[in-house]
Amino acid sequence: MDVVAPLLESLLTEVQSRLPEETPVGTISLTPGSTVAWDDCCAGQVWVRVLSITPVASAPACGIDSLRVEAAVGIVRCWQGLDDSGRPPTADEMTADAQQMLGDADLLLKSLLSWSPPTGARRPLLGRGTPLGPEGYCGGFEWNFTVQVLTCE
Repeated sequence: MDVVAPLLESLLTEVQSRLPEETPVGTISLTPGSTVAWDDCCAGQVWVRVLSITPVASAPACGIDSLRVEAAVGIVRCWQGLDDSGRPPTADEMTADAQQMLGDADLLLKSLLSWSPPTGARRPLLGRGTPLGPEGYCGGFEWNFTVQVLTCE
């Protein structure tokens, strides 16, 4: 039985419930692979992705009794870039992008802090928060976290 996907999907639900209507996102997904393709950053993308899964064996009767899941939750959006005349963004435009990024970082952090993982999982241990980009006209923020989920009762 897969315990990791439902666990991480419940975090996506928490993040989705906190997204303000004035800054919606187009894609909210559990993302496969080791990197996230920013295919639709201008519509906004939110993801949870797996960084690693480590089996933990502490109960001899069960063998592997839990999994330590290292994961990340992130968001990207459009950022200002060169205009049609090749001029870089203004200071005000860059400040607005930074404010959006920091607001999104706060939203993701609050989601992690208020998230109630499903039964059998411990509260997440927060890791490092990292700004993302700019890459093209995209940028955002990602938080790493670790959560342990029981696999043996």
